[in-house]
Amino acid sequence: MAEWLTQPQLISMKDAGEDNLGLLSSLLSQVQEEFHARKSYKNSMLESLVQVAFIYILRHAYSSNPAKRQESRVYMPARIERLLELIDRYYRDHKPVSFYAKLLGVSPTHLNRTVKQLTGGTTQDLVANKLMDTAKRDLIAMPSSVQHIAYSLGFSDPAYFSRFFLKMTGETPRAFRLRERERLAAQDLSL
Repeated sequence: MAEWLTQPQLISMKDAGEDNLGLLSSLLSQVQEEFHARKSYKNSMLESLVQVAFIYILRHAYSSNPAKRQESRVYMPARIERLLELIDRYYRDHKPVSFYAKLLGVSPTHLNRTVKQLTGGTTQDLVANKLMDTAKRDLIAMPSSVQHIAYSLGFSDPAYFSRFFLKMTGETPRAFRLRERERLAAQDLSL
């Protein structure tokens, strides 16, 4: 996907079919709605919706262009799917990229190149995002201390977890928890 973004192209969607155009239109409406909303995980949701929209466009481009179809490596999305399953399973163990590459039967360089092509990020970014999603969810939903959550996410030092969280979000875990809980309480009062 990153490759397509760096080489702008005109992709005609006129023969995409009404179902696909309707789906794409719906996705773009959701992007617009999410962009203007004040909801938790807004950036994550926007990123996901835009990525899904791009995937639909890329699928159409590949299916309507035989040369591009041959360029696409059909086995890679399946490999990335398997990578995501492995990350779900091992992210709390903070495994290096080489661990995932070995399980997938590729070199770490090849895995990172493939992930970069499809997502624009690295394998380590995928692991970090999974850790962040879980950390945010736990900070909001669980009464556990920040220290306990840090340990449950595989961090041996809660201070390192706090620095990691601050680097990823721009705020400390405690500040995030307070802000989100206040926002949720205000939402509950308005209902």
